[in-house]
Amino acid sequence: MDYAIKIEKIMEIENAINAMIYLAKKKGNYRKGDKLIIVVSNPNFHYDISTDVQSDVKAIEFMKHIAKILSSNESLNITQCHFNVKIFSIPVAVNLTKS
Repeated sequence: MDYAIKIEKIMEIENAINAMIYLAKKKGNYRKGDKLIIVVSNPNFHYDISTDVQSDVKAIEFMKHIAKILSSNESLNITQCHFNVKIFSIPVAVNLTKS
């Protein structure tokens, strides 16, 4: 599944990214073990920023990275960012026994 989320009101960066991940997981029927790819684009970025998110630890690292970029330049604003979340459903192996 592929979801694009646009943040329209100014929020704390970490809260905005957490809300985006939560909404994508909820709408995308995310299951433990599925893979999330988050791509952030902004007209002022030289290139898009992307990452695989498979655990909360990785999501926190990504949030800190985005926060650093946005806070390093006063002209950058989270409301100018376009977040695209892709959810890849990873099949779960079923234990089959031979008869």
